[in-house]
Amino acid sequence: MEPISGLEQLARLLRVKSAERTQPRKRSAKTDEALPGATAPLSLADLEKQLELKLKELAALGTHPSLSRVVIESVLCWELGRDMRNEPKFTALVAQVQEHFATDPDLSYVLNSVLQQLIKKT
Repeated sequence: MEPISGLEQLARLLRVKSAERTQPRKRSAKTDEALPGATAPLSLADLEKQLELKLKELAALGTHPSLSRVVIESVLCWELGRDMRNEPKFTALVAQVQEHFATDPDLSYVLNSVLQQLIKKT
């Protein structure tokens, strides 16, 4: 499968924006150890497949949420960990990132390119 151009760039941009909004955490030897039951992070190709499946599911259900929000949530969870979705401030973070992408023409272009490529594959 050919990777979606721009998806890695989008992930990097989200990583930078997320880091700007959060305080750096102090790491200890315990936080560097793998947690019991923790799974290995998804590869970029796996993230792409996951997004394609999610878009197909939404289309099959007739649900039309903001596709940019779905992509941003998925990339943030991929980058920060799936458990992040359960954090109380995660929804606000997604909204802030989505707003930032909407107001920056360059970021908006990258996100729209990724969305168009994902839609073509579904």
